[in-house]
Amino acid sequence: MNKYISILLLVVFFGFYGCSTNNSIETVANNVSVDFEDLTLSSSLKSTNLPPRLGFEMIEFKGSYWFVGGEQALLKSNNTYYNDIWNSKDGFTWNKVVENAPWQERADFNLFVYNNKLWIVGGKNENNDLPQWLNDVWNSDDGITWNKVTQHGPWQTRESMSVNIHDNKMYLIGGHSLTNWHLYQDIWESIDGKNWNKVGSISDDLLGTESSRQGIQEHTIIKLKDEYFLIAGQLASIFTAHTRVLKSKDMLHWEVATMETPWKKFKYSGFGNIRPFVFKGNLVVVIERAIEVLGSPITDPKNVIPSKQFVFSSADGVNWEEELALDKLPKNGNQIELFMKRPRVLMINGKANLYGSFQASLVNKNLDSKTHVFELNNN
Repeated sequence: MNKYISILLLVVFFGFYGCSTNNSIETVANNVSVDFEDLTLSSSLKSTNLPPRLGFEMIEFKGSYWFVGGEQALLKSNNTYYNDIWNSKDGFTWNKVVENAPWQERADFNLFVYNNKLWIVGGKNENNDLPQWLNDVWNSDDGITWNKVTQHGPWQTRESMSVNIHDNKMYLIGGHSLTNWHLYQDIWESIDGKNWNKVGSISDDLLGTESSRQGIQEHTIIKLKDEYFLIAGQLASIFTAHTRVLKSKDMLHWEVATMETPWKKFKYSGFGNIRPFVFKGNLVVVIERAIEVLGSPITDPKNVIPSKQFVFSSADGVNWEEELALDKLPKNGNQIELFMKRPRVLMINGKANLYGSFQASLVNKNLDSKTHVFELNNN
């Protein structure tokens, strides 16, 4: 990093790292079952005509790729939220097909496919500079025309939960709202999106929380072979990283797959709201390790562990290997280079495409110019 970066910059990075859902589906994207291949990954940076966003969602549905909602890629309150919809045939050239969907603008929601329909659940917005959380459910036969399933599900309003499908039922787990600083660890089940039953919860012991009923948010649940894996996220009202990997056969009964992930040793990490995914029969995660200051002066490289964005893979959720480190994104104006924030993933032509922008802040005030793509290829 530039030696003139001040302590203020470091404080801003640490104070705002990793805070806010899930591209989880039964038959496409993250849950596709493919033959296993050993991974030797390489990456190349490409461009799209998509605007810069955070908290958006992407998915493959009925032969097209979809980019939905999100918020401005800024670090501030009273942000701008979106309810537009874009689609594409190749993942690089996109067309805006809906300017304003009937559902409220939102970020950090769930987008998934169930019973041959596209579904949206929950998320967050802001109203007069005050956070607002949602628990509505919508679906669509074509991604363009939307039907309201229910304005209010029986579970509390929330963002950053995770939804996946098992035995032709939807399961919703966890999430977060700032009402009483509450994170959830409950498990809800539904066959129609309107009627939900609370069927369990993930225990404090499994999550590894120091206080009871602290919950989890920004996690992802993905399916590999016949098991579901809960990876990433944040715990408790202090938003500590969830570094364990949990697994389940049925979305109800969970156990620890491993507590010894390679990112466990990272003192500061952006491990909230990432998107683990399945690629070539492997579980894959992208995690950013934030800059860590060991002493002063910070101009001495020996006193600083630089930030880095890693890609890790695992064939079983237990044993993880570092695959590669991603480059930082191009600068927009006179500011430091930054990594892709909260990437989303699409599988296109046998490659894993990571989509995202950098996040502007009080220090780096310029918005990114677009949504970028890291194309991951297995060599």
